Amino acid sequence: MAQDIQILADPNSPKMDTSLIIYDNGEGQHPQDFPDTFLSLLRGNKNDIKFVQGKYNMGGAGAIVYCGEERYQLIASKRYDNTGNFGFTLVRMHPLTKEEEETKKNTFYEYFCPEEKIPEFSIDELDLNLYRRKFRTGTIIKLYSYDLPAGSRSVISRDLNQSLNEYLHNPALPMYIIDRKERYPRDTGLERIMYGLSNRLMDQKDKYIDRQFSLEITGNKEVGKIRATVTVFKVKNNEKSVKEFKDTIQNEFFKNNMSVAFSLNGQVHGSYSSEFITRALKYKLLKDYLLVHVDCTNTIPIICVIQMGQWIRIKRIHTKLCDNNIRFKFLYEWRDNLIECMGKELIVRRRRHRDIYRITITFAPACKDAPVTSLDQSKRPLKIGLSPGPMP
Repeated sequence: MAQDIQILADPNSPKMDTSLIIYDNGEGQHPQDFPDTFLSLLRGNKNDIKFVQGKYNMGGAGAIVYCGEERYQLIASKRYDNTGNFGFTLVRMHPLTKEEEETKKNTFYEYFCPEEKIPEFSIDELDLNLYRRKFRTGTIIKLYSYDLPAGSRSVISRDLNQSLNEYLHNPALPMYIIDRKERYPRDTGLERIMYGLSNRLMDQKDKYIDRQFSLEITGNKEVGKIRATVTVFKVKNNEKSVKEFKDTIQNEFFKNNMSVAFSLNGQVHGSYSSEFITRALKYKLLKDYLLVHVDCTNTIPIICVIQMGQWIRIKRIHTKLCDNNIRFKFLYEWRDNLIECMGKELIVRRRRHRDIYRITITFAPACKDAPVTSLDQSKRPLKIGLSPGPMP
């Protein structure tokens, strides 16, 4: 199944200037439908499909701004039922002429359509250098010189895979992330399956996880239903030292510094760093070992604190959460329930004088009349009981 969705590095692209090829063996489109699907904007053609992410018909167009200085993107597709031809077009940023530079402030994007038609031809199959298959139907998109974020620019089957696992916490389908022998001839792990951080944690539970639990909060009409999954990682194992094991955890599960992740339909749209663990939850000893995933799929849309251009109040930094009074009500209700549950379930571990001590944490009740304005104005007295002895 993972072979039906592939992200591949172009074998001819330089190591640090990767062109990405995305293959989806899905529905595909007829060439004549390209202007209303791949090449359209603000059509809202997914508004009635609740489980998909798209709402504004701008996802594919949003990627082109990261396609090198020239902004080139290739789109090709054939309908899944073989009722039409294979069509293709090339999208680019229009290069302004000298005359246009004198009269225009901005450029625009354009796509290749000679005689106002999408080029097309008949095929049975094409060898497009996919992984273990030839192209018959579906869609191919090539992103030229794609500007991958720092930390994901090397072997994409490793670095990009890790980032995608974090941002696609629980994807509907697995996918292959594939680099090429032409780029990394000595690497032996060039084909890896990406199936989401939730599944990775499940598969590697015995190796990395100390304990994991979930809590569900049914808030007021402004909040809706929220489900959070809390994962506490081990401090060490028998193979590595405490420091080595900590570094491994950070590299494998916190690559993008997301200690608290908010998701819709399995896709992360916003996050908090480990600062939230230390300042809001007051678990300083757990800041490198605690991962909280908050599923906002069943929340009321206005309270879903995700910031990805879904509501009118938009900020430029996508990873920040909207700042409003409803957000604070949500965070307080969720945080207080989380603290209460963690106070019962959680054992905070710390290392001192080469021994691991057990620390139990309890919280005194917060004042009910405390104003709900910011996270810093609801501080709970902290009681810590320390009992020496090695952890089991």
